[in-house]
Amino acid sequence: MHEEFGKNRIFLEGVKYQYLRNADSGGIVLGKCKDEGCILLFASKQSIVIGHTVEGGGQGDTNHALSGIDAYLEQNGL
Repeated sequence: MHEEFGKNRIFLEGVKYQYLRNADSGGIVLGKCKDEGCILLFASKQSIVIGHTVEGGGQGDTNHALSGIDAYLEQNGL
């Protein structure tokens, strides 16, 4: 799946983000678009969670928020 991101980019709400990398083996994908910021996509067992950081914003805050959502979903078997 991640190879497709590398070839085709990531489209989200009409914006084309450059695929950067997998954050870890747990299904987290990072993308960036100049002037739009960064996106973080996380796949759990039953859902996809998308976080967006505006250009110049703190990516760490987005990472922390998604980490908390990830922990909640995992604890609840989702």
